[in-house]
Amino acid sequence: NTGNGDIELGSTTGFSLGNVGTLTNGIPTGTSPTFGSGASGNLSIATANTSTLGGLFSLDIISSVITTLADCVATSAFNIDAEDQGKVLTFKVAYKAQTNPTNGNWSGTSSNSYGVAVWDATNSIFLGTAGQFNFTQSSGIGYCTGTFQTGITTASLRLMIYNVTASSGAITLRTDDWSCGPGGLAFGPAVTDWVAYTPTGVWTT
Repeated sequence: NTGNGDIELGSTTGFSLGNVGTLTNGIPTGTSPTFGSGASGNLSIATANTSTLGGLFSLDIISSVITTLADCVATSAFNIDAEDQGKVLTFKVAYKAQTNPTNGNWSGTSSNSYGVAVWDATNSIFLGTAGQFNFTQSSGIGYCTGTFQTGITTASLRLMIYNVTASSGAITLRTDDWSCGPGGLAFGPAVTDWVAYTPTGVWTT
């Protein structure tokens, strides 16, 4: 689609910094997001060609200090097919906490450091999204996957990754293979990294 970025070209063309606006319980609820402006100066994006998540390049979302709530990285608007209007679509983003993972929150809740939002560029509204907080791995490579429903007149969308809560310091999220379209997803609960614990209880024989 015209307007889509191609990370594999080693370029950030097709992606822009912005701000999703008002957050309610970590979810964008305003009607005035900004694209290409409005993000704080500590946020930037760049392509990386070493230790990529897939292919020759990945896209880094870089916060040089504590992240600013509601700042985002957004795709350019892209068209959807008429057959996908009024339908449940899926999104998927590969990701890795590339630097300072302990500065982020990976709980899979509205306390998360990162979330996904979908902007209906045709009707100028955010679309309800399930799975938007599925950035749950502070180590290794994960997938953030979820679903949303388009309107019967939706013809153009923007996919965004935004700051849900402030990190405790500088952090870089490496991403790849941003995708959006029809298709089913097998859902389970959001699962975080392994946590050590000591079992307790009463043993009987």
